[in-house]
Amino acid sequence: MEERTGEIPWKGILRGTMVVSFFCLSPGTIPILGSIIGIFTPIAILFYLVKLGWGYGLAVLGVALIFSIFLWPLSGSGSEYFFVEILILGPVLFSFLKRDFSITKTVGYATGLLLLLLSAYLILWGIKTGHNPYQAVVSEINHSMESSLLFYEQLNLPKTTVGAMRDALQDIKILVARFWPGFSAASLLVFVWVNVWLGDRILERYGLVNFHFGDLSQWSLPEVLVWLVILGAGLALLPYPGIQTVGINLLFFFAMAYLFQGLAIVSFYLKKYRFSRFKRILLYSLIWIQTYMIIIVALVGLFDIWADFRKLKRVED
Repeated sequence: MEERTGEIPWKGILRGTMVVSFFCLSPGTIPILGSIIGIFTPIAILFYLVKLGWGYGLAVLGVALIFSIFLWPLSGSGSEYFFVEILILGPVLFSFLKRDFSITKTVGYATGLLLLLLSAYLILWGIKTGHNPYQAVVSEINHSMESSLLFYEQLNLPKTTVGAMRDALQDIKILVARFWPGFSAASLLVFVWVNVWLGDRILERYGLVNFHFGDLSQWSLPEVLVWLVILGAGLALLPYPGIQTVGINLLFFFAMAYLFQGLAIVSFYLKKYRFSRFKRILLYSLIWIQTYMIIIVALVGLFDIWADFRKLKRVED
């Protein structure tokens, strides 16, 4: 960490400010890929916090924040919540690393914090506008889907195809109205996990071993969480729509959590049998492309509680 040398690392601060600002503003300045780039903003912030330390790292973040605040509205980068979300996760992850938190605590606490921020944002927005925030989110999602359908209609597709898409859209709207909270929570979990995983790889690549989560292939969720899965399944089976909605939202979130545990098991065996990088990329691509593969991997993660596929419990005993 350059903060301990006693000299101000001007080059590091300048480079860090440029990099962090680029990631922050990319959603509104780079077509299509900009939103994807913006998702990885916490990794850039985390890297410079680790490399420069709290003092200089926060200076980088502060200057980039001032720069981005002025340009954010001009670039049309999106909601204020997304802006806060991508800026806050980096310092949060660095704080957890400094405290030597486990990967489970890091991902769990960070996801919980972002969920609290999302809830607070929606409540404050509802108070400010006088609208129901739940229905407002549903309307915004429906508007986005209608815009996508309009785009396909402009491609001069056959009327039967467009009609089938519109009929399917009506069913999707009903599902979205019921299950967007679970989808949003799962999306935040993916956002946190991807930044933790890639951030860990980058820190390891640059030799910053003092800030390392360890072997993620041996990670597993606390066993007590399986009771929440059982609770969600029980609620989903009850003949009451409101209670069913709560149960299915719970299942949706924990399905994503156990998918990551399943991926950790896959990673464990790929390392054990020394698969090449090309074969690993191919297998992971197949998992994400094929829906049934995602379900299988998530079930493997869930049943690992009893099957102990990696024999980790034996090692602990």
